[in-house]
Amino acid sequence: SAATPAALDQLADGSAQRRVTQLTRQLCTGINEALQALDVPGCAYHVASLFHIYIGEDCPIWVEGDEIKGELDALKLKQGMPEQHRLRLDLYERGIDLFHDGGMLSVAHSDEDLERIVSAVAASARKLRDAPRSAVS
Repeated sequence: SAATPAALDQLADGSAQRRVTQLTRQLCTGINEALQALDVPGCAYHVASLFHIYIGEDCPIWVEGDEIKGELDALKLKQGMPEQHRLRLDLYERGIDLFHDGGMLSVAHSDEDLERIVSAVAASARKLRDAPRSAVS
């Protein structure tokens, strides 16, 4: 098809990768702003098109350029963080399916998709913040 050479050109010149990285940066910024506005501890961070959402505790990591700084408690993540699990389940009910704690964007995602994801994360975070602990398990 005529679209194939154009798609290959975008891959070859890096514009597709730059676009997806920019979308992922926008997504993480939107999620971080929503969590801060709700006073919910946590953060979203990314490297290229791969993003993660850390919720329930202050964020022990940050990104400088394309490098992740700080450390996550691997044992805590392995044992499970209740808020992380609850967030994932609530997002799933809202039509957002994470790969454990994050996901990956592609050139198929639009600004509207990002708005939908940020809105869903904000609604889920608000629900987790406001619900009695026994009601959200």
